[in-house]
Amino acid sequence: MSKEEFDEAKFNPNDPIFEKQKDYLATLKKSDFKRLFKHYDDLKKEGFKGYDLMKSENFQKFYDEICKLELIFPFEWMSWTKGTINLKNKDYDFKDCSLLELSMYITYIFRADKFTPGTKEEMFRNDTFDKIIADWKEVYHID
Repeated sequence: MSKEEFDEAKFNPNDPIFEKQKDYLATLKKSDFKRLFKHYDDLKKEGFKGYDLMKSENFQKFYDEICKLELIFPFEWMSWTKGTINLKNKDYDFKDCSLLELSMYITYIFRADKFTPGTKEEMFRNDTFDKIIADWKEVYHID
């Protein structure tokens, strides 16, 4: 059995945590995301060159808002093969993702960074966060 097959066997898409997170996300409103988007826009204006992004005050505000909105949730992200494949593909388009899947990608990125430092920064630099944020803005009709 390959590592991918082993991981896929551990990942349970029917885990009740997904339904719980999906229901929770459905309660969030456009106004709940405004601060998140503002902090992200401020972070983008700051630029990502020449310093450790994670030490930025705007990054901390962005991360705090992600936590406040409970977009990171406990699931077997390391076993989510689809997430691994899509996040490694810099051309992956998140447009058809559900709110749950976007939350799963955010969770994956922030959890993976604990094991592979630099993951968050890479996702900012390769525009993955831009794509995820743009999709959330589209869902909530925010310019």
